[in-house]
Amino acid sequence: MNNWPSTTQVLKDAGLYGDIERFGDAESMRRGRLVDAACNLLLMEKEIPASWYDQHPECEPYIAGYQHFLIRHKVRLIQCAFEVVNKAERYIGHPDQLIMLDDVQAMIDIKTGGMPKTTALQTASYELAERSMGVPRSIRVGLQLVGGDFKLHYFTNPADFDEWTILVRAHWIKAKYGNGVAA
Repeated sequence: MNNWPSTTQVLKDAGLYGDIERFGDAESMRRGRLVDAACNLLLMEKEIPASWYDQHPECEPYIAGYQHFLIRHKVRLIQCAFEVVNKAERYIGHPDQLIMLDDVQAMIDIKTGGMPKTTALQTASYELAERSMGVPRSIRVGLQLVGGDFKLHYFTNPADFDEWTILVRAHWIKAKYGNGVAA
């Protein structure tokens, strides 16, 4: 499994990760990782130290948005910061959160900028991997944190699963045949 691609790698190889990258430079991607970690702490009902806010003031409005999400919805942690593996399709993924959202199991992907269209494929990859691991079906939700508030994006198109499967299989076909030059 060490050489299996991640969801991100498959999207990059397909030329689709640019959709994600155009929503932010390296600094905003760093901010996203910090906010994800802070949201996980809040979900686990842990305190974020005041010193952390002093070191990362750019994260405050996004964390406030997540706090509003927790206030306005019934949210219970199932799992966060974990890895999923799809052995049949040979890839791994790292979902942000698996929660009970208003009494429905939900796969949550947190975004601190725009909501790229490819988030539907990203969440489909996680959902397919989870199903292959025997985890019950989840709804797929993008949680966009913006300006101290949040917006939920529900991904319901069943074609997302087929499109993801095509992408990961194309990744392996490309790896098998390389540049197409016979040896």
